[in-house]
Amino acid sequence: MTDLIARLEAAAEGSRELDVEIQRHRTGHPDDHWYELNGKWARNECPPRYTTSLDAALTLVPEGWFVRKLAEYEDGWTCTLIKGARNENGASAATPALALCIAALRARQGME
Repeated sequence: MTDLIARLEAAAEGSRELDVEIQRHRTGHPDDHWYELNGKWARNECPPRYTTSLDAALTLVPEGWFVRKLAEYEDGWTCTLIKGARNENGASAATPALALCIAALRARQGME
């Protein structure tokens, strides 16, 4: 997941290629557009637009984590997620959706 996070950090904007990579990581399936539905693998031609939609990016936030701050700065956006009083995870990126994706994936990475 470290490579995916590095690609998201380097991105100037969201892309469908990155959306596919995120979906691939979430499902653990080697193909581009597979997801689990009711215990069976199903094919979806359109993974969510994680890197361009805040609504889609929010679905990456692990259970129990919350968005503490999403703010624009001169050179991009920053996002901070929080869980309880001591767990905090932050990220910076070119767009708000990318920053949220990175913070959420880092939180997930810490859970693995």
